[in-house]
Amino acid sequence: MSLWKVNDQATSLLMQELYTQIFREGKTPAVALREAQLKLWRQKQWQNPRFWPAFTIQGKWE
Repeated sequence: MSLWKVNDQATSLLMQELYTQIFREGKTPAVALREAQLKLWRQKQWQNPRFWPAFTIQGKWE
């Protein structure tokens, strides 16, 4: 879930990494989101916080 309007390209990259972390790496959604956010943050183009911290995990995963 996004807490505010976010750049579409940044969202796409974040979601791709989120689901990679969940399904390929076997991480929980909360850990996967944090890893995905860190990955974007490490890229100069996406370091600005307006691109990645708007997201949060909501609801039951299972």
